[in-house]
Amino acid sequence: MTSFLSAEPSGILLALCAVVSACVVLVATLGFLALPVPATTLWTSALALALVACWGAITATALGLPPSARTIALAPLTGVPAMIWSGFRASRGARSFGWVGPAIAVLGVGMLWWLQNESTARLALFLQLIAAGVFAVLLVIELVFLARTYPRLTAPVVLTSALIPVLVVAAIVVEIATGSSTALDAVHALLSIAMIVYVVAVTVTVLSLVATWRAAPSTTGMSDPVLPAPQFVALATERLRRIATRGERTWTFIDFRMDELRKIQAATGDVAVETVTGHFERAIAAVFPADADLGRGESGQVLVLVSLPAVAATESVRTVLTRLRDDYAGNPLAVRLTASAGVVPIDPAAAELPQLRRAASIAVEAARDDGGDRWRRVDPPVAAV
Repeated sequence: MTSFLSAEPSGILLALCAVVSACVVLVATLGFLALPVPATTLWTSALALALVACWGAITATALGLPPSARTIALAPLTGVPAMIWSGFRASRGARSFGWVGPAIAVLGVGMLWWLQNESTARLALFLQLIAAGVFAVLLVIELVFLARTYPRLTAPVVLTSALIPVLVVAAIVVEIATGSSTALDAVHALLSIAMIVYVVAVTVTVLSLVATWRAAPSTTGMSDPVLPAPQFVALATERLRRIATRGERTWTFIDFRMDELRKIQAATGDVAVETVTGHFERAIAAVFPADADLGRGESGQVLVLVSLPAVAATESVRTVLTRLRDDYAGNPLAVRLTASAGVVPIDPAAAELPQLRRAASIAVEAARDDGGDRWRRVDPPVAAV
């Protein structure tokens, strides 16, 4: 079975192995160990999968096995984009579908091992490469959410992910048109070089995001009252699990969002917006009890999970909105700052973070449609889906 990765130049394959090995060490130590949350777990696992595939191919070559063995060993690489995509979904609290990437890898190896016929094996490999390209596109779409908050940090992965589908299509076209040829070897080499660039881009973005999430606000010099998104997601998910187990009905989920954030940013710039956002977060943290969980969503968004009945929680929400509107002295820009909020009483039978966030988001949009500077409550509690 001579196709795609089986014709890989050994020098490029060794370079890929070296780069992946270094990136795994960096992401595991500076990413996962520094911030052990579902997102960093998935990213580290994705690079570890790539590491196993690369060294498996090197071993197959060293043992003098047929080219098809190297193709089978490298098949798990096609599951890496899906696992990276799952990690970014987990970072914002959405359902991660973390099983998809490993499933692509396992099915790919199994099909190539079982299908010994040349034409059927090529079809299986085509399907794997198409799956990798599809999840690279989905990753670009997913990064649209994160780019609203971290546009510069996500740029490397966006660019390299957008390149993968183009190379996959080119590789398939050349494979069908020419088979084993100089042109095909060139495409093989280009795919490996693209994978090297992709792994480096993912590593840079992941480490930058982890460093940003762990850092305290530099503009205030104060300890951060609001958790970064991945830490909040992990903490809130575990707390909601315990709420559901115990059947507690005294918890409320709240979504605060600054009104007209884009206009403020356009008028004052990124640095001023960061300062105002810090004021916004501290105003919320000052009102809610110390045991409340506060986390960031998008820029200008704070999520709150608090052990208060809905009536008491809405009183706290009113206090926050009033302080933001009237506290000119505490506002760094000395302008009228308003926010909207969505309040969701938590039903233990439906205590899942993604659906709570969806319900709260709908309530926030309803408040904004009514002019902003107000809150809306979802009542009765969210029903199980």
